[in-house]
Amino acid sequence: MGADCPVDLQAQRRGTGIMVETKEHSVKSVRQQLRLDWANRLPKKIVAAALVVHGFDASLRLIPAGSHASPALKKVVAVKLDLAREGHASTELELQHFATVSFIELKSIEYADGTRWSGPVEGGCRITPNLLLLVNAATR
Repeated sequence: MGADCPVDLQAQRRGTGIMVETKEHSVKSVRQQLRLDWANRLPKKIVAAALVVHGFDASLRLIPAGSHASPALKKVVAVKLDLAREGHASTELELQHFATVSFIELKSIEYADGTRWSGPVEGGCRITPNLLLLVNAATR
């Protein structure tokens, strides 16, 4: 997050993602799970935020390494928060139809006093989810 953003935000991929196939081998459903870790930089309580999540569905595609392909999916997400002044909180997101999330933009913050912060027009408050995916090594 840029210095002009009122929060620090990190996204951690959760689980392995879920894809269900039908007999015809077409994708029936897919979803991506993320944990968002918030840190409030200001002395005002945050009660809600609006995010725009960008990513890809499970369609087959060829993306050359090092290229910057435009994400195929975009979803606006409203998040309810109870983020105390200069405090920390975590929220979970489950995004239907997303096989992977490319980046997340913070669009607005709503404070407990009724005021609102709106983000810069393009990319100022933007994060990429952590590429590390923890895998449970337990056997069944």
